Amino acid sequence: MLEKHALEVSNRKKKSIPESSRPKRTKKEGYTIDLEFRSLLPAKTPEEYEDLKNAIRSEGKVREPLVVWDEKNILLDGHHRHDICKELGILPPIDRISFASRDEAKAWVVRNQLKYRRNLNSFQRIEAALKCKPYFTAKAKENQRASGGAVSRKSGKPVVANKEVAKLAGIKDPDAVRKVENILVRENEPEVAKAINALRRGDAGISIGEAHRLYGKKKAKTPLRLPKGWKTIEEQDMSPDFLSAIKRGLKHPRVPSVVPGTNIKKVEIGLATLYCGDNREIIGMLEFDSIVTDPPYGMNRFCRWDSWSRKRQSDGTWATKDIYKEIDWDNEPPDLTFLLERNVPTMIFGGNFFSLPPSRRWIIWDKCKYGLSFAEVEMCWCSFDGLPRIFKCIPDHVSNRKMSDVHATLKPVEVMKFCISHLPKGSDNIICDPYLGSGTTGVAAIQMGRAFVGIEQNEEYFETACQRLEHTLYQPSLFEDDEE
Repeated sequence: MLEKHALEVSNRKKKSIPESSRPKRTKKEGYTIDLEFRSLLPAKTPEEYEDLKNAIRSEGKVREPLVVWDEKNILLDGHHRHDICKELGILPPIDRISFASRDEAKAWVVRNQLKYRRNLNSFQRIEAALKCKPYFTAKAKENQRASGGAVSRKSGKPVVANKEVAKLAGIKDPDAVRKVENILVRENEPEVAKAINALRRGDAGISIGEAHRLYGKKKAKTPLRLPKGWKTIEEQDMSPDFLSAIKRGLKHPRVPSVVPGTNIKKVEIGLATLYCGDNREIIGMLEFDSIVTDPPYGMNRFCRWDSWSRKRQSDGTWATKDIYKEIDWDNEPPDLTFLLERNVPTMIFGGNFFSLPPSRRWIIWDKCKYGLSFAEVEMCWCSFDGLPRIFKCIPDHVSNRKMSDVHATLKPVEVMKFCISHLPKGSDNIICDPYLGSGTTGVAAIQMGRAFVGIEQNEEYFETACQRLEHTLYQPSLFEDDEE
């Protein structure tokens, strides 16, 4: 087995990386692990992993360098070798390579890995190659614009993304790509999920064609009452999975899944994508234009809460009125450095509680209630320049007492909409809230027609946020006052 590994390393060195994109050694050190890149291809089996580990242990070094995306400092190739070196205390060699975009880097990883992962079956290879389809589609459009027509300048023939995916996967029939894609669209259905797992395992009882015959065909359209403001489903800029859920007539078309290679829960609701997990772990996977968030301030350190809306308990913790659930996430203010490192327009409520850079731009929320025990205003720090602005709005727990049962520190939707409306032009297309809570920022973003990504670690608040965003998109407000 060790000889086999040595031969494989030798063959890979001979094939190497194309000259135009060959990694170059630099003195720059260190890299980060990106979950999306790590999960682009199926992990090695335990036996394969042990074989590789034994080979590295016997030689006392790693022959083949790890490959890192130079501009983003992200590990692209060699995740198993990284794990083994960390376990054995070996310092691996590192090569660095430049890419213009994340999609281009993903395409390189898949292409490079599929050359050597010959143990993957056709379904697995197509599934991995499909993750690069957005790159091929964008590249085709770019070629079309450059040539002034609908053909590729290089080949003189129409560019079809499925053909490029099939070529990358090493599959001769591009139609197999279409079939796999149609099957994967329905992955969240239990019966289809079983078939997909069987295809991944390479079970003899099912083929791509048979699975497509059973599960790949689209169901006939049924009459559907569209949400307000929609003319047709097809006109909405939403994911195929979400639109498919709507067409199936689901009352609340929520598309749940998990981030590949992790246990991080992911839910799509229209233009919103919500993640349940650690925001520091997840945010590096996401692309967005701006951050609008209301993190914990660490109020448990010194705050007295009005007994009308909250109750202070004997052990020093506090709970929301009527439900009395212990709140343990507001003892200390979090370190927000990881947000500032994203270098996008950022708005942080409670900015006066954190060590943030000086700014001329603040949004002041005037609660229009004076002389009470809670703060009369709250301050939102802005990373971008501008004049301060004041927005007057009564807190939800004052104007609607039902809202005090939703979240202990709930902001009115109108306040978050005011903040979003003051983002710099062009930075409000995709809004991120890494401290999602009960989803108020997401509700505001949906009402304003913006795309949204949110992260929440507390599973109960995460479910509340999902429900609020669903009802915002399809029904009247979930928390309306009862009719007299």
